[in-house]
Amino acid sequence: MRVVLIDELDALLTQKQTLLYNLFDWPCHQNSRLLIIAIANTMDLPERMQSKISSRIGNNRLVYEPYNLHQIKEILDSRIGQIDNIFDKRSLDFVARKVSMYSGDIRRSLQITKRAVELCRDKHFSQENLDKKAKLTIVTY
Repeated sequence: MRVVLIDELDALLTQKQTLLYNLFDWPCHQNSRLLIIAIANTMDLPERMQSKISSRIGNNRLVYEPYNLHQIKEILDSRIGQIDNIFDKRSLDFVARKVSMYSGDIRRSLQITKRAVELCRDKHFSQENLDKKAKLTIVTY
């Protein structure tokens, strides 16, 4: 048995949908030992596909809900909160609160924290701070 895992399947959706048809047609052949698992960010993707493709997909959907505030805080604490003297605790809470309100996408919260560190790093290594030998700049709320 061969398993093919496809992430961002919605990016393969085109006008003619030939690629998707061929892809999902392979496991339907007799004696095929191919299993396709597809991941998409679009909830209505099977409905947007041509019927000849959607009939081959099947009805098995596993829907993942966006992360909630508690989950985002827990992930940020486990990934970033352990690092001393970089983040003020309130700043991670603020990021978790804002991201959970808008999208619940953990990738977005990690991008925000990464950008905050970059801005603090740039501020710390600016010429005026080097002259003053300033202490480490931390990310604050």
